[in-house]
Amino acid sequence: MNCKKLITLLTFFIISPPFLSSQTLYLDAIYGVDGPDTRVDYKDIIYGTGAINGRDPGEKDLLLDLYRPTGNNLPAQLPGIVLIHGGSFIGGSKEEGTIVNLAKAYASCGYIAVSIEYRLVGDDPDFLQLLGDPRYIAADDAVKSINWMIENSDTGELCEGLITDKIAIGGTSAGAITALTLVLNDSPTQMPGAVLAFWGALRSDNPPDVFTASTPPIFIMHGTADTTVPFSQTAAITQRCEVAGVDYELFAMAEEDHFSVVAKVESAYVDGKNMEQQSIDFCYDRMGLASVTGIPFAQQTPTSPGIDTTGDQISFHFPTKIAMDYDVFANSDLTTPVASWPILSVSGGATSYNNLPSGGNGTLVLALPDLTAGANKLFFVADEVADL
Repeated sequence: MNCKKLITLLTFFIISPPFLSSQTLYLDAIYGVDGPDTRVDYKDIIYGTGAINGRDPGEKDLLLDLYRPTGNNLPAQLPGIVLIHGGSFIGGSKEEGTIVNLAKAYASCGYIAVSIEYRLVGDDPDFLQLLGDPRYIAADDAVKSINWMIENSDTGELCEGLITDKIAIGGTSAGAITALTLVLNDSPTQMPGAVLAFWGALRSDNPPDVFTASTPPIFIMHGTADTTVPFSQTAAITQRCEVAGVDYELFAMAEEDHFSVVAKVESAYVDGKNMEQQSIDFCYDRMGLASVTGIPFAQQTPTSPGIDTTGDQISFHFPTKIAMDYDVFANSDLTTPVASWPILSVSGGATSYNNLPSGGNGTLVLALPDLTAGANKLFFVADEVADL
């Protein structure tokens, strides 16, 4: 008999005490975020070099900023996402507001996110080497960033835990064009599992046969009044996707132009979710993150422990043939310690709030007392020994 120790985290946010709601790994903002503003070693990381022919010809360092989830009981495996700024291939920064917000949002859901810089027209890269088009140069650099993440997934802690076949790529404006160009023309070590195109599209003269059944799913947000990157280009992309059988989702922002659409990432809602969350949902679904193994038991079904809240009580449900010693704590001192919460009912042989015997298949129901105002997050942590 082999035994495996697993750490379980179930997290709940108290909307209006004592009512609680559960959250889903890789889909909801469960964790804090470490990034270049909190970790100097996460800023200006060299992910590769690229040839330039300007005043100082040679190799230019290509830089990225990294964002990782932080907190208790992080998942053992983390998907990744590469985010690319806009700027018409002549400017822009990896610190662009929308890109940083997206990176933090994804990291808070359990992703390793990177925001990259890439060679611009002013760097005078060798365009002839890559079809004389700046988007191919940018895509070449983006490929290097994906390869860098994969290469560092098992060395050091920067990309530790990365699920190398579940990496998304996306960007704004020129960054979106770069992401689309990459998946249609380049060959990274691992093809991205999803593409996010925020107000960026391919030119109408891009060959339609580059879209194939193996093209990754594409999320598109674009303003219908955009004259910088015409919405007609996005319409052409969706038509090509239809012909090739490529999965896509389009959010057309009526009457928004190339600049007014930026605010809609946070402020435009569909089915109660803004565009940022819609993109996270898209990646979660299209990259199959619900089926990822090695994540906290709170997200595994049907044999996982679970928590239900009804009115003023909380119920813990345990699978069969699992011995558990667990604890419950909050992010603020509780008026009534968890150990003193009244046991309303019990099955499966539990004798106290922190023990359920092996083979329990039981339920433990506790009464929820009044909580202090500062206690807005409740954690359930279990040291679990499972018969495998």
